[in-house]
Amino acid sequence: MPIFTRSDISAPIFYSHVPKTGGTYIEDLFIKNGYKRHLWNSRPKRTGFVVSPQHFHAEIYMKIVNFGLVKWSFMTVRNPLDRLLSEFRAHPIPGKRKFKDWLSYISSEYSKDNYIRDNHLRPQAEFMRDGIEFIKTDAHLSEDWAKSISLEHGLDFKYFSVDKKRNTTSKKNFALDDEDLDMAIEFCQKIYKKDFEAFGYKIEDANAVSGRDRR
Repeated sequence: MPIFTRSDISAPIFYSHVPKTGGTYIEDLFIKNGYKRHLWNSRPKRTGFVVSPQHFHAEIYMKIVNFGLVKWSFMTVRNPLDRLLSEFRAHPIPGKRKFKDWLSYISSEYSKDNYIRDNHLRPQAEFMRDGIEFIKTDAHLSEDWAKSISLEHGLDFKYFSVDKKRNTTSKKNFALDDEDLDMAIEFCQKIYKKDFEAFGYKIEDANAVSGRDRR
């Protein structure tokens, strides 16, 4: 949940960083344009919190942020199924390389502790507050998008692209078969029901279902 400030910008910008929705790009974009990042730390053990400030959800950040002083508040969201599969590929668990083993493990662990994996599995709807603008990263996060938000919200960006982090994870190494996909869909429909409702997503629109993200 970084807060961005710059000396020549009248008020802070609040960003609710939902894990696996393009948050690193957002943060890098603001920093490249001279903004300072506050209330941010990616390691919960350094702060004494159960989750890092970077990934605070609404229940926590609503207690510490005065939104009356904020210029603009926004969050990024993603189709829940694609977000789940991105988490699987980006953060594999030793000994749980097969998707069904990974999903069984994280399902069990999440039922015991919603904060596991630094809030990476928490429903996106739980990062949302009344009045926050949500941006679907499935179709945005381009130079044109950066230019549009800069103009619309008076951010005075001079740079509209950032260096992409190198992704060394090969999808071929974490390919899904039909049984895996069915399990993933069932999990998302159960755990992320509010996400589909709040953000207007449909399972059939996910890259994994449409064929854009299969082996």
